[in-house]
Amino acid sequence: MCLICIEYEKGKLKAAEALRNLSELKENLDPDHVKEIQRKIINDAWKKWDFKLNDLSIRDDYYDKHGNGD
Repeated sequence: MCLICIEYEKGKLKAAEALRNLSELKENLDPDHVKEIQRKIINDAWKKWDFKLNDLSIRDDYYDKHGNGD
């Protein structure tokens, strides 16, 4: 496991920071490992974003009450 993986898993790096660090170090890492890290970070970020979208039921209630601005 590389330093980026370790720090990302500990929560010391956010997804954007980890990807930025990866772009700086990718020439020194195995290309397969770079793809693996990218896939993990992006999938984690997608899951968090998707969860937030699913948590927008409050927003739906607002539009039910106030309309869509039509």
